[in-house]
Formats: sequence, C-alpha cells, structure tokens
Amino acid sequence: MDASRRSRAPSVRRRVWRIGEALLALEERMGTFLRDPDDPPSLACGHPEKRLRRAVVALDADDHAVASARRRRADLLLAHHPPFFNPPSTLRGDGEAGRRAEAYLRAGLAVAALHGMLDQAPGGAGDILATGLGLDCLEPAVPAVREPLLKLTVFVPETSHEAVRLALAETGAGGMGSYRDCSFSADGEGVFRPEPGARPHIGRPGRLQRVRERRLEVILPQRLAARAETVLRRVHPYETPAYDFIRLEQGQAYGPGRYGRLRQPASLPDLAARAATFVRRAGGFGKPVLAKWHAPRTGARRKVRSLMVWPGGGFPVGRLRNPPPDAVVAGEMKYHDLASLLGLGVGVVLLGHAESEWPAVRVLARMAAAAWPGVDVAALPPPSPPEGWSRSGTESPATHEEP
Repeated sequence: MDASRRSRAPSVRRRVWRIGEALLALEERMGTFLRDPDDPPSLACGHPEKRLRRAVVALDADDHAVASARRRRADLLLAHHPPFFNPPSTLRGDGEAGRRAEAYLRAGLAVAALHGMLDQAPGGAGDILATGLGLDCLEPAVPAVREPLLKLTVFVPETSHEAVRLALAETGAGGMGSYRDCSFSADGEGVFRPEPGARPHIGRPGRLQRVRERRLEVILPQRLAARAETVLRRVHPYETPAYDFIRLEQGQAYGPGRYGRLRQPASLPDLAARAATFVRRAGGFGKPVLAKWHAPRTGARRKVRSLMVWPGGGFPVGRLRNPPPDAVVAGEMKYHDLASLLGLGVGVVLLGHAESEWPAVRVLARMAAAAWPGVDVAALPPPSPPEGWSRSGTESPATHEEP
C-alpha cells in the first residue's frame, strides 16, 4: 500500500494545563476543606495563567530547589513549606524575602506550597510516616475538620456486581479508617416493566421482568460523590440504574499527625532504628538519618504499643490524649514539651524536622502527577548533607540523649 494513503490513527490532544487551574485541581483532589486558614495562598509567586509543562516538588523552595528546578527547566516549584509564611512588607534585595523572590523571578519559576493540606490529607505527611512505622487503626492526632460521609446504595444484576464494585473502589469509595475497598452486598430480586421505547439490558418492553440482583453499599466522603456517580452510571449495565446517596450522621475526621497501634510492638531503641531506616529509604537520603530517643522513668525496654506520630514541628503537647500513648515519633520538639512527655511516661523519638517530612515530598509528587496528566512531575532528592545527618556517617542511626 502507498504510504501516502495509509490510514492514520487520530492524534490525541494533550490537555494544556495552566498553573492556577493545576493547583486548584490538586487541592480539589486532596480536599479543599483541608486548607489551613493560617497558611498563605498556595501560589506564592508567578502568574496563574502560565502554561505548566514541567514541575518539581521539594520540601522547601530554597536555593537548592531553585537550582534543581532551573536545571530541569521546570515551570513550577511545588514545595511543602511556604516560601513566605508571613507576607513580607517589603521585597528589598538585601533581605531574605526579597532575595528569594528575585531568585524565583530570574529562574522564571512559579512557586507554590501546600502546607496544612499535605499535613492533614489522607495519604499525606502523617499517614506516610505512620504506615511506614507499621501503625494500624489510624486516627488524626488533632482532629481539625470533619467531612460529611455518604452511603451509596445501588442495585446491580449479579453478573455485573463485581465490575461495579471494583469501579466504585477505584474512585476511592469504600475507605473506612485503615481499610480500603469496603462494601456490603445482599442478594435480592429486582422487578421492573420496561415501557415502549426503552432499551433494557435484560428483558423486553411491555413485559414484567424479575432479575436476581445484589444490593451493594459503600461509604464515601461527600467530595467523591460526583465522581462515584459518574463512574457508576458508566459501568452499570442498566439504562436507568437504581441508586441513592444517604448522608450519615457521623463524619470523617481529618487533622495533622496520627494516632495508632503498632502491628509489631517494639522497644524505644528499636522503634527509633525502625523510624530512621524508614525515613532514610522513603525520603531518598543517601546517608544514615539520626533518630534520637528519650526514655521516661519506666525505661527504654518497655514495649511500645500505642504511638503518636507528628512530622515536622509545633508539637501540640496541650492536645495530648488521655491516657497518653506509649511513645511519640516527631520531627522536633521544644525542651519543656519533651520534659512534659517524659514526666507522663511517654517515650520520645526525634527525627529532625526536615527528615521527618521528606518522605511526604515523594507522596506530594505522586499526587501532583495523578492530578496533572501530561505534566512532567519530579520529586527532588534531599540536599546533601541535610541538617541532622551525622558528619562522619559512622554513628548509630538511633542514639540516646538526655533532655
């Protein structure tokens, strides 16, 4: 066949992303209700209408991240920490805020940050550290917001039940605490009579039809309802599927940090070593991470079963549960807060502020890549050497230090 007459497959046009709409799409995917009112707007520098082709993700929008972004010819630098926590009154070149803003502009970079949202979001900073340490039955350490929950009930012919169940699970429906793909099904009989002009999947117009069906129920947050309904109507075989959403009295609590129970109880030194190993691997560190453990009067060898994790800083010692957990794994902590915990019999493991949050950088990059099809998204590795690493690299990854 003549090459000029060959049929060509239609080209698929990629979506053109603008930075402003891309950030909104990511926030909606994480849950816009999780925005921390104390955080500045996500876009700190740059034009929201600028086209987004490449993005890099880092913990901070610092010199290391800017240089890496320039090498990758990125359009957007997405950080966990906002570059300006408090809006500066001036942007003088001899001040830190002015110097940073000038560096962003010279690099042609838009800079954005999702701070409180990543701390609280499902699968975010708290969840990644908690699951990495082997915690089950996770709850927010400090519940901050509550999202309405819905129950979706749909009636499906037996032959299509599994396909509909799996499709709903892929939307995120059926999540309950530390469990996923949760649903309930019960057998029953569906009765209907298609009217003239209908195109039934089973039966014929004008005839009463009885079908073996299954009642399928799943729980889902309200923000997923529209997506779940769209998928349901697409995969359900019936022309007019029967389903309903019911708002539940209980809601889903979200907040920073996590409480949980260790699947494998461990002594405080063993827990510190486990935490250091996880952070090193999940954060992409090339050298040992130093985890400092502090034992209460009850001793370091007591098995830790209940645990609270708090990546970063700002530990909420005044919001501790009663009874308190056996131990806390945090990024950093004030001296008097540490002393208070030890006085309550709570063991403490400190990883360093940055070290405890770097694993979340890769998570944020995956979230961004999923929200922005067609955009090249890369997670930057930690700078070398970061604060908290041993200078010689020969110290034990878990060390003991008196407060």
